[in-house]
Amino acid sequence: MINAWGDEPMVAKRLDASRFVTIIVSALLTGPGFLSHIVHAEEQRSSQEIQSLAEKGDPSAQLRLAEMYEQGDGVPKDNYQAWYWAQKVMAGAEFKPEAQKTEVYRQAKEIFLRTGEHVTPEQFLAGLKKDEQTFLAEARKDYPEVLKRYQAAAEAGEPAAQFQLGEMYNKGYDFEKAREWYRRAADQDHYGAQVKLSSCYYEGPPCAPKDDQQAYYWDLRAADGDERETRNPINPHAEYLAKLAVHIDPAKLQAMRQEVAQRVERKDAQRRTRAAQGDPRAQFELGYLYYRGLRVPEDQAQAYAWFRKAADQGFVEAFNYVGGAYYFGQGVPKAGAEAVRWYRKAAEHGDTHTQSFLGKIYSDGFVVPQDLYQAYFWLTLAASRGETNEWERGSDLRDVVAKQLTPEQIAQAEKEAAAWRQSK
Repeated sequence: MINAWGDEPMVAKRLDASRFVTIIVSALLTGPGFLSHIVHAEEQRSSQEIQSLAEKGDPSAQLRLAEMYEQGDGVPKDNYQAWYWAQKVMAGAEFKPEAQKTEVYRQAKEIFLRTGEHVTPEQFLAGLKKDEQTFLAEARKDYPEVLKRYQAAAEAGEPAAQFQLGEMYNKGYDFEKAREWYRRAADQDHYGAQVKLSSCYYEGPPCAPKDDQQAYYWDLRAADGDERETRNPINPHAEYLAKLAVHIDPAKLQAMRQEVAQRVERKDAQRRTRAAQGDPRAQFELGYLYYRGLRVPEDQAQAYAWFRKAADQGFVEAFNYVGGAYYFGQGVPKAGAEAVRWYRKAAEHGDTHTQSFLGKIYSDGFVVPQDLYQAYFWLTLAASRGETNEWERGSDLRDVVAKQLTPEQIAQAEKEAAAWRQSK
């Protein structure tokens, strides 16, 4: 419902008015040398703040850092560092099609392509090693146990575990085993594994031998055979598939398209059967096809009906869509209180985007009566989960709401939010 990636980069070099006045007065009293020193200090402070935000995963800060290193703006010019931070932005959007349409992603990709020509294989591997160390640090002492659990689930045929196992081997530089597990998951129509496998074959070593035909095949599987340039939402695969197709023999292209079309037809028929039998995931997926008009005519009433069936069985992913149906009047009449009821269900299951949106709903009072305490509570929860975008975290809106609450109310809301996090 809410894009987790802002389209505008972070403005990181802003001085507040009081500090600016202090600096100017001091400069007038002590001369231009002082002002030069202060400006340099401010630039250094801003660089450190941007670095800190970038390391925490903020894509806007990562983009700004990439720009700074590419241009030598406040830091020494360094193509490798520019490339490294640009690819961090792109990696964060890897399985987020909407994020790949943002200005932040577009600018990062341009820097990645420009500076990548100057990155040596040794530097590339150093970047992988740096990310691996971060991954291992997060895993802490549980890493062997985590690997063991994923291995057992993957061997049992669980596609999500197979994909995660592939990721772990990939981070450990065992690319052959990584591809094996990606492929097992991809064969079971795991979207992330299909995209990853396609990316490996497209980029070539060290992840996989470069193979445009394999790259095309797995991305076509991920796109469910849809190569159209536009649809609702915009097809994130179309441009990539079109670029690959020109390098593949037309007869092989046609054979792959026919095979994937047959797979999709069988998958849709099986999904509809499972949905009719009461499978909540199949009901949700069928609702999404009607919601987006994918291989069926768009029908918001049908979408709502299937989303509601899944939600009534406790399928968490459906909660947001049922809430959205009532909020926007899609397939059912608008009903603010009912929208909030379903949004709260999603928020209570830890959906950070919904927590932020719920905070906005309570703060503006357009759909339900304004409740600034509830707004602050949900915005605090959203901010505490470390979302990668300032607006999405709701921190700016939370600051606005905080000005309308008493210190006691703020303390109580933060206490309740902390207790809520501990209980989950």
